[in-house]
Amino acid sequence: MSRLLNLYLLLSNASRPLSLAEITDHIGGFPDSPEARRQAFERAKRDLKALGLPITTVAHPQTSGDAYLVTKKEEARIAPMLNLDEAFALAGAMASVQFGNESGLDSARKLGCVWEGERIELAYVPRVPLVSQFFEAIQRYRVVRARYHNIERRLLPFGVLFRWGTWYLIAREEGQLLVKSFRIENFDPDIEITSEEFDPGDRVDVSTVLPESPTSVRWEDEEIVELEFPQEILSIVIDRLPQLVVNTIDNKTVHASAAISGFGAFVSILIEFGDQVELVAPPRARGRAFDLLSRSLEFQTVVLEEETEYIEEYQSLIAAELSPSTKKAGRESGTSKFKRIMSLLPWLYRNPNTTTQEISLLFGIPESAVGGLLETVACCGLPPFTPDQLIEIIVDGDEITARISEDFASGLRLGATDLFVAALSAKLALAHGDFVGQKELTSAIGKIFDVFGLDSDLSDSLVLDVEGTRNLTEIRRAQGDKKSLRFGYFSLTNQAFSERHVDPLRLFVRDGHWYLLGWCHSSEALKTFRLDRVAEVVVLDEAISVFPTDEELNATDFNFGSDQDVDSVLLVIDSNSSWRIARIPHRTIQSTRNPSYLVAEVNIVSKIWLRNFVASSVGDVKVIFPNEVVAGLRDALFKLRGRFG
Repeated sequence: MSRLLNLYLLLSNASRPLSLAEITDHIGGFPDSPEARRQAFERAKRDLKALGLPITTVAHPQTSGDAYLVTKKEEARIAPMLNLDEAFALAGAMASVQFGNESGLDSARKLGCVWEGERIELAYVPRVPLVSQFFEAIQRYRVVRARYHNIERRLLPFGVLFRWGTWYLIAREEGQLLVKSFRIENFDPDIEITSEEFDPGDRVDVSTVLPESPTSVRWEDEEIVELEFPQEILSIVIDRLPQLVVNTIDNKTVHASAAISGFGAFVSILIEFGDQVELVAPPRARGRAFDLLSRSLEFQTVVLEEETEYIEEYQSLIAAELSPSTKKAGRESGTSKFKRIMSLLPWLYRNPNTTTQEISLLFGIPESAVGGLLETVACCGLPPFTPDQLIEIIVDGDEITARISEDFASGLRLGATDLFVAALSAKLALAHGDFVGQKELTSAIGKIFDVFGLDSDLSDSLVLDVEGTRNLTEIRRAQGDKKSLRFGYFSLTNQAFSERHVDPLRLFVRDGHWYLLGWCHSSEALKTFRLDRVAEVVVLDEAISVFPTDEELNATDFNFGSDQDVDSVLLVIDSNSSWRIARIPHRTIQSTRNPSYLVAEVNIVSKIWLRNFVASSVGDVKVIFPNEVVAGLRDALFKLRGRFG
């Protein structure tokens, strides 16, 4: 570990590239044999590259041999640029946003930003690996080579857009004038960010490239449909169908029409509302809905060859994956220790007086190991390793005193994903009315992007559309004033409308929707409500009476009113349609028996949710296990199709 740290400090602070001989002369610990020395150096290079600290090989300025340096040294200088308030605000934002299965805490630590409070999830956004790479290309105005729907394309990217729970790339194909949207899940995973820069010209308003609703897409012919539904859910239906026109209301039944061009999305919305919304006319539209549901029902009903083998294959692979390792736990590797230190040094730079207990708590280092780790670091620095050239850390019992120069406070480099998570966290936190430290967060993000030479105006290239904002202001006001609410709510679980009396406790974003976590007096329990299913809100002149602890709130199961009897189901899905489960907690394997299928275990919310999910898949998804769920699902799909027959 000390050799890695000394190597990195030497090359990142050198005034010119250094040869291997010069490096080994300055730093001890390398083997005497030239070949062994070369191999040890190459291993060190690989270790540093894996940690985001690549060493670049160049021509030596005085000889014809190779020389080495850490390039773009300024990129590692972010941590000292952030003051304590900025670092705390950024850490808070990144701790509050969950990006796929990862929080932003690891990226925050690379900046020396450590969140010291209770982690409260304000937002969850599904992760698609290519999003951060496209974001990097957008910020640097780089041409991207990518394969989309099996066609090789050269793209000029302008922004990434999260809408309807899905990530889109907004770009123009080289040589074309039209700016298009590309669903990011449908790109092949190997894209190339070229070194070619393009002139973006006039700014593209990323938010306008896609329509407001998935039922208003531009690639289908428009069709006028007629609907009937109860007046009490009018505002909820309008949230889902913004183009709705109310014709008449009689006996509390709304008769309305809508111009629809995205018919598949329209049918999915109808399915969500169950029996509450009736498609009255035209007969052709009812027939199209019947046909779409028939495709889902037929795929669910057909018996796939070797269906039992799919189940056995999945179960055996998962069992092997989850089996306890037979390897003995060894000592922590030098590279692992180095990673901890590179995250710790920027924090120590700003927090020179601390304790072993505090470091253990914030960085996950066993308290008994903190002192020894820091004493090792205190022997590292720059040649000739005199006291004035060493990292100064004094360990006195549990007390830690550190005096670290800016040269040593670099921290780990940010990669494309780290930058994107920082930008995403800032965007969501700044949009959230409850986030404290918005001014400091804006300043921190600005400094980071300035260092990288990137555009810090996130609103142009990173757009997140979150549904369910109609009642947001009233609910925030009630939450701030600690007042109870009364509203009507349409439950997906039982597809029924009911009046609720709720103490508002927390607002958060998940999968592109606003949610309210509150104490429901109607059911005497903590409940989660999706705001676009909330009808008119009334703020009561009644103080909230239930005050759960943060621990109780954070422990709440966000299955959103689950009525499930099983935790998960096993399904077979067309490999080209894997995007359908991208936003759902799942584990997937590629079937070796039939490579055109994936076998996935999916966590389900309720049997109604599962029925709607399969019905909307248009024949791409088949549930194969457990058997009792499969049998019930077929009956539910048959009854659902009957609404349009």
